[in-house]
Amino acid sequence: MHQIIILMKAAVLKRKVLNFLFLSTFVIFIFGFFKYVGVGHPVLYVLLGISLLFKLIKIFFEWYHFSTLKTKGKPEKYAGKKTYTVDMLTTACPGEPFEMIEATLKGMVSVRYPHTNYLCDEGNDPKLKALCNKLGVIHITRETHENAKAGNINNALKSAKGELCVILDPDHVPFPDFLDYVVGAFDDPKVGYAQVVQAYKNQADSLVAQGAAEQTYLFYGPYMEAMSEYGTAQAIGANCTFRRVALDSIGGHAAGLTEDMHTSMLLHAKGWTSVYVPKVLSLGLVPNSLGAFYQQQLKWSRGTFDLLFNVVPGLFSKFTLRQKIHYSLVPLYFLSGLIGLVDVGVPIYSLISGDYPWELNPVVFFAIFTPFLIVGLYQRYDAQKWLHDAEEKGIHLMGGFLRLGTWWIYLTGFIYTLINVKVPYIPTPKEHSSKGDFVLGLPNLVIALLSFSAAFYGLNKDWQPYSFLMAGFALVNGFSFSFAFFMGQSDIVRKSRYLWYDFKNIFVLRKAELTYVKLSTFSFPVAIVLPAFFSLFLLLNAANFKLDLFDKVITSELDKERGGFYLGIFLPSFDDNSDTALIHSVEQKTGAKMAIVSTYLSWSDESLPVDQWDAIIQEGHIPMITWEPWTNLFENQEEVPELKENKKVFKHITEGVFDDYIHSMAYALKALDAPVFLRFAHEMDNPMYPWSATGENTPEEFKEAWEYIHYKFESIGVQNVTWVFNPWSPAAVSSYFPYGKDSSITELVDWIGLTALNYDSAAIHHKSLTFKEIYLPFRKEIKQHQLELPVMLAEFGATNYSNNAAGWVNESLPQIREDYAEINALVMFYSDRDKNWITHWRPDAKASNIDWTFDLESVASELQNFDPIDLSGGFSSKVQLASEKRVGIGEDKGGFVMNISGEPFYMKGICYNNGHDWEEGFKPLSRKQVQEDFNKIKASGANTIRRYEPSIYDRNIFKEANAHELKIMYGFWFDPKTDYFSDHSTLADYKEKVLKNVRKNKGQKNIIAWNIGNETWGLLKKYYGEPYLTIVRRKYISFLENLAVEIHEIDPNRPVFSSEEHDNVRLLAAIHDFKHYAPSIDAIGVNSYYEDNISQLSEIFQNYYPESPYVVTEFGPKGYWNKELGDFRNDTLLIELSSKVKGQSYQHQWETHIEGNKGKNLGGFAFSWQDRFEGTATWFGITDFNGNLKPSYHFLSSAWKKEGIPENAFPDLYIVGQWQNLKAGEKIWLSAATLNDYPGKLKYEWKVYEDETWKNYNPVLNEKEAFQYVEIEMPKNKSRVYLYAYDEHGNVITASRPLVAANY
Repeated sequence: MHQIIILMKAAVLKRKVLNFLFLSTFVIFIFGFFKYVGVGHPVLYVLLGISLLFKLIKIFFEWYHFSTLKTKGKPEKYAGKKTYTVDMLTTACPGEPFEMIEATLKGMVSVRYPHTNYLCDEGNDPKLKALCNKLGVIHITRETHENAKAGNINNALKSAKGELCVILDPDHVPFPDFLDYVVGAFDDPKVGYAQVVQAYKNQADSLVAQGAAEQTYLFYGPYMEAMSEYGTAQAIGANCTFRRVALDSIGGHAAGLTEDMHTSMLLHAKGWTSVYVPKVLSLGLVPNSLGAFYQQQLKWSRGTFDLLFNVVPGLFSKFTLRQKIHYSLVPLYFLSGLIGLVDVGVPIYSLISGDYPWELNPVVFFAIFTPFLIVGLYQRYDAQKWLHDAEEKGIHLMGGFLRLGTWWIYLTGFIYTLINVKVPYIPTPKEHSSKGDFVLGLPNLVIALLSFSAAFYGLNKDWQPYSFLMAGFALVNGFSFSFAFFMGQSDIVRKSRYLWYDFKNIFVLRKAELTYVKLSTFSFPVAIVLPAFFSLFLLLNAANFKLDLFDKVITSELDKERGGFYLGIFLPSFDDNSDTALIHSVEQKTGAKMAIVSTYLSWSDESLPVDQWDAIIQEGHIPMITWEPWTNLFENQEEVPELKENKKVFKHITEGVFDDYIHSMAYALKALDAPVFLRFAHEMDNPMYPWSATGENTPEEFKEAWEYIHYKFESIGVQNVTWVFNPWSPAAVSSYFPYGKDSSITELVDWIGLTALNYDSAAIHHKSLTFKEIYLPFRKEIKQHQLELPVMLAEFGATNYSNNAAGWVNESLPQIREDYAEINALVMFYSDRDKNWITHWRPDAKASNIDWTFDLESVASELQNFDPIDLSGGFSSKVQLASEKRVGIGEDKGGFVMNISGEPFYMKGICYNNGHDWEEGFKPLSRKQVQEDFNKIKASGANTIRRYEPSIYDRNIFKEANAHELKIMYGFWFDPKTDYFSDHSTLADYKEKVLKNVRKNKGQKNIIAWNIGNETWGLLKKYYGEPYLTIVRRKYISFLENLAVEIHEIDPNRPVFSSEEHDNVRLLAAIHDFKHYAPSIDAIGVNSYYEDNISQLSEIFQNYYPESPYVVTEFGPKGYWNKELGDFRNDTLLIELSSKVKGQSYQHQWETHIEGNKGKNLGGFAFSWQDRFEGTATWFGITDFNGNLKPSYHFLSSAWKKEGIPENAFPDLYIVGQWQNLKAGEKIWLSAATLNDYPGKLKYEWKVYEDETWKNYNPVLNEKEAFQYVEIEMPKNKSRVYLYAYDEHGNVITASRPLVAANY
């Protein structure tokens, strides 16, 4: 008993969990659908919405019943004392098989519980009368035949006087114990009738019979058990036992095509209750031919709709709440015919017309739908516990296909009801007949052919995800309706069964003893598991997880990849003669690769040791130059007392005294074309050095000098230097650190270098220090000031005066490796010539130099435990261009010109970014949409579009570009997260993708250039730190060079471009790399936004790469990323310029800086055609998400077509309102302010987008003057308010401003 209680509690808990999961996923899906699914074609949206609503109601109605199920009912035989008088009745109609009626009558006679048997014979058949006499069955007939079955039964009830009466169909044979399980229900005087399971014995006769039976399994299992509990158990035409008093109270058995449901309604309306006995107590016959099944379903659908429209309204007020729900929704089952027509028609129409019902992100849509689907499937799977036979379990495909194919029957029943066409009550035929199978199945065959044809036509016309989705639906419909047609063709099915027998008797399958039922049962859990994995995948993507869950998230400079740990060495003997054999010797002794070779360079007139640095590089090492600003070593400075005495060096640096020397150093390091660590003015607080306070220098002067030198290097394009800030004491970390603009810690410094030397007894305190004692004070200062930079132990070692140096090193290395992840480099200070004693006394009277050397082999094992970077092959050699001729580019009048089919061509381009990301508005890039866009682009005067990546839209774009005579710059995007030095597999994939598409598309005449890479060189800085960044960038450029060569081999007539960001002076380094390492790139594309940048572009190329033309592959409004050049309020809040100002900016940049330098450049591309969520939701975009033109379109068109624009053609629109002292939840008024004399009328619309999520909503609480003035509530999270103003010509003018509360 205790075990039973536990099981019951577990069942209750499981049901609660299932109910919670269903309701939560149901609500999430409904909410998500209305939030994330946009309206496409309005009519199609409504039709598909109605279809979805119908399915949701159906699924909810299913849950409504399943939600109450806990344990399966176990009926028991009646053990009560009362003996009921019972009449058992069945009917007979002319034409029904005698043997069938005979079997039923014999079954009735065999029922053990005392009763009287009746045959209600509509035909007064002598043969049946004789059989009744033989079996002791009362034979009753009638002269007239009104009200069909109900009238026949009511006629018999005039003679039958029992307390209970059982109605049986003539094909249902009752078991001997039928009444034993039923009569007990009537001990409750409120019970009007009791229904038992309707089960079948002939479902294996045909596919139709199997399908018809499967349609009843759930109804007579979990549905009816729940209905019994809800008081809505349905009376079925067979196997139902009525209390005679109840029947008499409603005037007998109700008439109609669905007389059983009608009778149930009347009894329930009279207050009688009903129960369900969940036990198989008879076996009947299910329709086994298409004609018989359709005849039955037409009768039921017509009768049910008649009850819904004509009977339910009159009885509705008399029903209980549960009964109202039941009788209102049960008839809707037969609406599946109308809904099926919608489900078939929408994909067909969409594929033919090119219009689509929904605008959605499929990843998000399926992420919210698939969990709901899984829970729904599992709910149905779990409900199969309430079925009555193991063979009833399964996915019930035959039932589904049969129901699908009955759509036109249900639709006919619905239409007949609306126009009041009568359907005669004819008993369902019980004998199989294949007559008319083809004609009856023809509607399904027609639907299948239409669906297949639409899918073929639609995909041929429009190749994009929405057409794929619709074609997928159409193909599923095609196959489903084909099978629905097939299963109704009984002769074909009978012949094809031999193929099934042959298949399942294949040797490998014979042991499995396959049957349809087995496959159906196995398929159900599979149908749940597969969507579960699919759902997890989609949910992760929808939540912006990466497919590779191990991708590193970059939150600080420390997170950037640097390729490994940097081990290094300082050897004074190498400084003497640059013998690289000395470095090899160290590597052999330690068994570790030395990535860094440390050298020291004093400022002087002497020649720079370039050969030494180059020798280091050629051996695969990185030189670390400790650059010591001694001023007394310059001959021309001897007349300046301060410089002669090594004083005030930083002041003289910023005054320009050493500019020539600094420039020579910068050019020398740049020419190395390899990464270099530069440790300028190391230990600037060490009183031993004159660049410290000893030389009358201050921390502020040091920082100014550092910044001055850094910018000098940048101004000539030096990007291969890794800047190492190296204080001597912990206190100097904060006082000397050179912050960049806006307190940036990374603009001027790449690494923090520290001196980690254990002087041992040579120290001031006369004692040896552990590594932790040396490092932790530095670490504390670094963390306190949030200097999240990699740390280099730039001078690391120990003396041997009282301790063993090698032992100290071996003790320190594991701590460094395991406890301090920020330490990424260690340079052993391996010198015996150090004269920089920090005390006036010596631990050894004979010691003249500090000795930092020890047995290197003794520390080898610990050094090898690091993950040292191996830079072998990391430094590329300069590439010589095989030919000075650039593909597809010639010269004309001293300038460059692009040639297309022998004619000069200047690119007036638009970046057509649509469809590259689903996130950008989810607008379906259908053939029709592309056509509309290209009509506008062509009308603007543009002649070229830029695409960034191959996509499934290419076919549409190629066709429409050709139709509109637009050219294409066809691009390939390469991920800046890729490690171009070591990730050979990804590079091979990139190469395969590019070359495959070049081969595939080289025949497309409207492609005029290939563009490989977009801003990758520049964006690598987001994921890689110096010096590894320099290496990865160089390998990226080498990758482009090799790729360009192979592209030219495949397609020798088109130029190859590559685009880079115009990141201020850092563009110079990119140009340098392209010039020397990728000369096969025919022209460099530059994405340039700021006036200060684009205005210098022509001069930059003239000075640094005059052999090459350039292309402005992106230009537009001021960027949002550069605080120095952009527009910000209080240096933090991003200010978006007005649509008019942006438009004027487009025009000015084109006329002045692009076309104004025609011949130096090959054209330009305005960014971007459509709005995108970048910077703000309206920052870029020549059109909005709905295709409305912005002023930028007209200003660009004016520039391209040389047509003027009236001064006040567009409003100079801004949002005006309170900026300061705002709080979340506070209400504020905003106004749409036009700052020029715009004469037209505007229609206003307001939105708020959250900064982080891009979630948007209508914020308006109150409005005035047709929404020109609005009241909104300050949002809880950082957000931005947007104003969309529509003029009388369909143009949209936008404005935005940040909403930032003080308590965020």
